[in-house]
Amino acid sequence: MKSKQFNRYYLFSCLGVLIASYYPLSMGVRVITDMLVNGTVMKENYPKYIIPYTPISVAIIIGVLLMPLFIRFFKKFAFAGGVLSAIGVFFGLELLFEQKVVVSTAETVTKLEDWQMFMCYVPPEGWGETVTTYKTQTAVDILMGDYNPAFKLHFYIISVLLIITILNCLYGFGQMIKNGDKKRCKSLILQSICSVVFLGLCILACFTAFWRDGSIQVSSLSAALMTVFFVLFGVTAGVFVGSFLLGKRKLISVWLPAISASVMTLLMYIGEMILLNGHLYILGSGFLFESLPGIVFAPIDLLVILLSGCITALIFTLLNKQQNCSKPTQKISIIVLAIAVSIVVAVCFLTNPVPDTLANVEHLNLESVKENTVSVLVSDGESYTPIGAVNQELLNELCSIKISGNEISLNRSEDRDKTHTLVLQTAKDTEPTIYSYVKGWYIHFDSTFTSVWVSNDVKPTLSYKVINPQEAKQIYENIKNLNGV
Repeated sequence: MKSKQFNRYYLFSCLGVLIASYYPLSMGVRVITDMLVNGTVMKENYPKYIIPYTPISVAIIIGVLLMPLFIRFFKKFAFAGGVLSAIGVFFGLELLFEQKVVVSTAETVTKLEDWQMFMCYVPPEGWGETVTTYKTQTAVDILMGDYNPAFKLHFYIISVLLIITILNCLYGFGQMIKNGDKKRCKSLILQSICSVVFLGLCILACFTAFWRDGSIQVSSLSAALMTVFFVLFGVTAGVFVGSFLLGKRKLISVWLPAISASVMTLLMYIGEMILLNGHLYILGSGFLFESLPGIVFAPIDLLVILLSGCITALIFTLLNKQQNCSKPTQKISIIVLAIAVSIVVAVCFLTNPVPDTLANVEHLNLESVKENTVSVLVSDGESYTPIGAVNQELLNELCSIKISGNEISLNRSEDRDKTHTLVLQTAKDTEPTIYSYVKGWYIHFDSTFTSVWVSNDVKPTLSYKVINPQEAKQIYENIKNLNGV
């Protein structure tokens, strides 16, 4: 009977991870096909975040496929065998992609590992520009410099945690079905929840960067999401450690997972510090968010590290009071959770939040920019002409222009059609700088006003279809003609 139950569980687990991995696997196939056919991947064809998610998916699939083999021959050490194999597959495939996949633009040919570091922060067309100061404290300025392979520590830690925690759940439930020992049941359910939510946050971060705008000081929304991400990362790691220590004395079963959670959160901060060349994102203003003398950490950062440990300690204090989950309803909850995990992960990978108005294109929050606009410039392909008056009513109409829900190409090049351009400048954009280009938020329409894309000096958006080109043209003309331009 147990053998049949395990076989069904194994089949559903394999199907679940395959379905959830559809998008990362399809990205990998696309890149490999381009490399075999063309010897390179053009940047407009480069899929989002092939690394690390394609290697992570392949690693987890291999780990799950080998589960019966490891359970049969390694017994209680099955998970160790599975996770070591999966991590080996992950690093092998990750390094292969990094070293062998070449991303090309009209001007550059770059290995994928170099490309990955810069693509999240600056358009590739800006590589090689000399930056002598970062008085405006943008992440772009801080990150520009020589390639540093240490930046990957940040991504490797996240990747390995996802692999070991997801496999911990799958192997744990599998062994529980095999041997009938339900001691780890509740901790595995909690591990599943933490892993799925953390994976969802990782994917959200990939597609939105938590709505950061390139500044080292982030918005309240970005700060809240980053705080939740760091705390959940630590708790997920702590729950993993604690799931093996239930029933032991308090020092081991409660405080060891708590310390592990805080240490892992600290490692994430170190990874961010390496990524930002010795800096950390500033989550707000005031003493709580200012770096302490002699160290890069602010009080809020230390509180986040401590919070992840405290939450983990509380969790295992409660879990150690009642470890078993043998009731029929709890068995059903395991099955439901397994199905829910597969659905949620698949939805997270397959869903790419997209806008329906220009104001929210790729979450750039043009609405906020519009409210703070002090100057508008216009260009029809040549020089930029300032418009003296700022008409908020017309800017409202501009931000309300309807666009397609999906991008019409994967091209982020600055060489796209930008026949008609409006530049919205905030007070900060009008301040004197060492740069020769016009700072601001560029809204580029093509010659027929049928497509639009936006650039904010950090990363240009993809191109989107304008639903009503005639309306967009009229709004553009009305803004352009405010001063008889």
